[in-house]
Amino acid sequence: MAELILSGYAICWNDKAFIEEKNDIRFYEQFQRGAFLGSIATKKQKVLLFHKNHYEIEGDLTLLEDETGLAFSIELPDSSEGRFVYNLVKEGTISHVSIGFRNARVQMDEYRHYEYRLVKKADLDEISLVEVPAYKKSIVRTGCDHVTLSLLSKIDKSLRCV
Repeated sequence: MAELILSGYAICWNDKAFIEEKNDIRFYEQFQRGAFLGSIATKKQKVLLFHKNHYEIEGDLTLLEDETGLAFSIELPDSSEGRFVYNLVKEGTISHVSIGFRNARVQMDEYRHYEYRLVKKADLDEISLVEVPAYKKSIVRTGCDHVTLSLLSKIDKSLRCV
């Protein structure tokens, strides 16, 4: 079978999300370019399906901050699970991404009568493939048309073999 690659953007820098938490707290949130640079260098992030810890997706994850946002590429294993996840995206069942993060350093303001949080730095724990994202501009698709991500993934693999 051909390579099972998913790619896209987990966050776009110019995208604001309206967050409604379970405890009735509502606010706008946006990420500043560079917010994840230190965190993604650790390469400790997981890929989940629907933010479920019991459904961690195996595969080689590459993350990169560019001028648009937090780009990613996942090379899935050629297994029943890998093909299942790949087909969820290919068929359009899943077309978005969400993130899990902690230790956020934020700049507070107000936007449309709500608290506005600009996340300047955060530790990225996971990206999740989801149907309904907080950040509407997030996207996942099959294949990797992001040349830099593809190249970085190959370099990462080569370095792991040394």
